[in-house]
Amino acid sequence: MHSNDLYRQQFIQQLQQCQQACQFIERGQAETPLADLFQRLETDLDQAPFTVTLLALTPAARAAALKWLYGQDFAVFSLEVSDQIGLLEVQLKDKGYSFEKSTGERVEFGAWNELIEAINSEGLLNATLKPDLRMDTQADKGLKSLRVLIPESSRSIQHSPALLTKILRESNVLVVAAPMHHQLDESDQQVIGDLLEDMQAFWPLLQVDELVDDINPPERGWWQLGQATVNLEPQLLTTHVEASLPDLLTHRDNATRQALSLLLAAKRSAAAVDALIERYEQQLRQFSSRKKREARKQESSQPLSTSSNPVLPLRTVIIEQFAELPKLLQAATRKRELLTATANIDLQQHIDTLAATDVEKVEGYQHYQLSLGGGYKSDLISFLQATLRSGLQQDMALVQRSLEGAAEHIRSETENLFGTALTLSSWQFDQRQLQDELYEALGVEMRYQGEMPKQSFFNRLGRGRQAMMGLMLAGMVMGSLVPEWRQLLMMLGLPLFLGGVLYSYISMPKEEFARMEKELTKIRDEVLTVARRQLADSNRHQQSQLNDALERLKKQWLQQLDDQSKHWQEQQHQQRQQHEYKARERLQAIEQQMADWKRWQQPIEQQGKKN
Repeated sequence: MHSNDLYRQQFIQQLQQCQQACQFIERGQAETPLADLFQRLETDLDQAPFTVTLLALTPAARAAALKWLYGQDFAVFSLEVSDQIGLLEVQLKDKGYSFEKSTGERVEFGAWNELIEAINSEGLLNATLKPDLRMDTQADKGLKSLRVLIPESSRSIQHSPALLTKILRESNVLVVAAPMHHQLDESDQQVIGDLLEDMQAFWPLLQVDELVDDINPPERGWWQLGQATVNLEPQLLTTHVEASLPDLLTHRDNATRQALSLLLAAKRSAAAVDALIERYEQQLRQFSSRKKREARKQESSQPLSTSSNPVLPLRTVIIEQFAELPKLLQAATRKRELLTATANIDLQQHIDTLAATDVEKVEGYQHYQLSLGGGYKSDLISFLQATLRSGLQQDMALVQRSLEGAAEHIRSETENLFGTALTLSSWQFDQRQLQDELYEALGVEMRYQGEMPKQSFFNRLGRGRQAMMGLMLAGMVMGSLVPEWRQLLMMLGLPLFLGGVLYSYISMPKEEFARMEKELTKIRDEVLTVARRQLADSNRHQQSQLNDALERLKKQWLQQLDDQSKHWQEQQHQQRQQHEYKARERLQAIEQQMADWKRWQQPIEQQGKKN
């Protein structure tokens, strides 16, 4: 078996292995660029034309080379477009001519002149920027499956990295056409050296005039400056007698041609394998990143510890809020009990209205026993009830406002925390029952037992007797001094007695009124003291009842918060279990995928080493 055939079979096997690896890597994808690339490489071994790059260092050498390859018409066309086309790409076809438009459409022609007219009509030869031109020409001279890339000049390659890349990618044979005695300038040397660094073959075409020049190449020539893996013998391009085409161009089974085609395919395959390895390593990195990400997710989904229980701050809020409410109630009670408070001022004014008519007199032997009248007691109790009712309403409003604010805050926080707002027990307090208890405890019990002397007729006679006794005392004193006055004074005794009795009807009511005012002052002071004590006792009882109710409500709220927290934690635990189960499944899937991929690691790396 020929060595080329052996290498070809080995190369095809490598391509098929790479295709299998690509099919595994790109499975499930709508597009499979890597597999398609290796498929094209395998197909191109039989179908792709033999591609060379023709670099003409002079226009004449360019025309001579194209005339040698394609005939006189093509040589003339080359001279006409030498400064107007960036890259001329020429392929062979069995019959006719064609060129590719800028839209990618390929137009067929039966004659050469029609082709030239169409190219001119497209405006390619008058474009500001030098375009590329792709042409197909019929094989009249025995060429077989040949594709020639013809750059404008070495300087166009030097100034266009894209053109250099395209040439190196599409061909591995550099054909340089120049006169035999041509001197390479610095630009030509640089470009030829750059091309030969990546090309496997170098073929010089020497333009000579056999009638003028010596057709024997000199020992030292420009073609000896370029060295490649395969250095083909220089080909003379004679002017008058056309040189024959070598087997390299006319026979597809030429050994050198097949070897160069295999080298170009291997070069392309190496780039494709590099892309395959990069895709493989990229996918492995993605698997590794996904595995690490899943591991981090598992670590971040660990159960919350007791110290990080999210309901602890809310429990603290509830406890602090309910601890603050009794203080607020106590402060409000102290404020109502101040002497300058409105309730105390109103109580003082109400008690100041106590009059003698509001006092009951119980007749005794010599005195009247004084006590507070039943009507006034009822009025006073009604007033105290109204005061207590007002204070209770104020306390209830204070509690309601505070609880509504706390409940709104807790509902908002629990909704943010649990996803649903906590349903809290509402403030249910039997205000009517407490009022009844306070009303029943009210009562004005006075220790004071005042009395007023009873003014009888004998008391009035006593007032007359006092006047007469005073007159008699004066008569005794004056009579001892002036005896004649004694008789006169005795005559005034009876009228004075009667006058004293009559005057008692004037003086005694005044004295009784003054005495009653003093007693009323004592009664008012004692009633005020008793009323304040009653209010204070009622306020303490009221605050005690409210505190008990708040304590019960606090326990309900805490229990409801704990219940929802427990329910939420159970849900979280279930979700974590599901998440961990799914995470384990994902990790197992990733690890299985990585294991499947790693089975292809050795074959892919071996392909990379072979290339």
